[in-house]
Amino acid sequence: MKQIVSSFYCNGEYPSTAKILSRAVERIDGFQCSISSMRKILIELGYKYTQAPDGRKQLMERTDIVCARLQFLRKLKTLRDSEDTRPRIYLDDLVCHAGCAKYGFIPEARWVFRAVKSQNEDYHSEMNAKGFTHWFTKLLQSLEEPSVITMDNAPYHSQQINRAPTSANKKSEIQEWLREHGIELSDSELKPDLLQKVQRNRPEKIYELDQLALESGHEVIRLPPYHCQYNPIELVWAQAKNEVASKNTTFKIADVEVLLHEAISIVSQKNWEDCVKHAEKLQEEDLKKSHLAEEFVIHVDDDDSDDSDVEF
Repeated sequence: MKQIVSSFYCNGEYPSTAKILSRAVERIDGFQCSISSMRKILIELGYKYTQAPDGRKQLMERTDIVCARLQFLRKLKTLRDSEDTRPRIYLDDLVCHAGCAKYGFIPEARWVFRAVKSQNEDYHSEMNAKGFTHWFTKLLQSLEEPSVITMDNAPYHSQQINRAPTSANKKSEIQEWLREHGIELSDSELKPDLLQKVQRNRPEKIYELDQLALESGHEVIRLPPYHCQYNPIELVWAQAKNEVASKNTTFKIADVEVLLHEAISIVSQKNWEDCVKHAEKLQEEDLKKSHLAEEFVIHVDDDDSDDSDVEF
């Protein structure tokens, strides 16, 4: 969907929500939704409705997401330009697996996760940090050379080891954190005063998995939110899932699991290489268009939005 929005700007157009919906229906097989649902999708993808100085409503991409995308794209470009020879490992957690253009799938990293909830519930709610960390540790042990690992920011990927206190913490815990970080405070300060100091001195996030990788000689790069198109394993899995769908006749979970392992086994290193090249081409194209982020405003027609969508 982000590519659809971006395509308007590449052509010098300012799209309305209705135009975005029309383009999505044209490009995405079987896609249908209402204007109100389209607005919700855009908000879920990191856009927000605001009010322009002239009083019109407009939709803008969140600044933090723009910054995360640019940071990611510039980092990957630096690796390519410097001819960094480290394998680039890409993770996915639909089936916990990893692979790269150099080796294809990494056999030791395979873990088929069985969710027990109904198909209407998100499997992400069942995956937890403990299980994923155990799998990730096995992955690190299986890597034969220093590598660059790309993963998203799912909650179980993102356990912080330097988490700053919040309003949920006791006042004494906040005071202890401030003292540990060498920040002056007085006994007369109230909890809101202390939290304000925490906010001003909040450290850069350090994630447990990133630290584990670093200690093993690897580097983790985080995908920007809502940008799964930069992860080539998504294309690899599309191939594997199509293979499973074409042979699935019983729809029994045990049979599907067998088919899945078979589908994984026929994904070649060349398939991986092609998918990585496609993702890298997309990254290069988006970086070249990054100047558009400064003007990334979608003007919303009066007849396809309402006041409930506006955030001030």
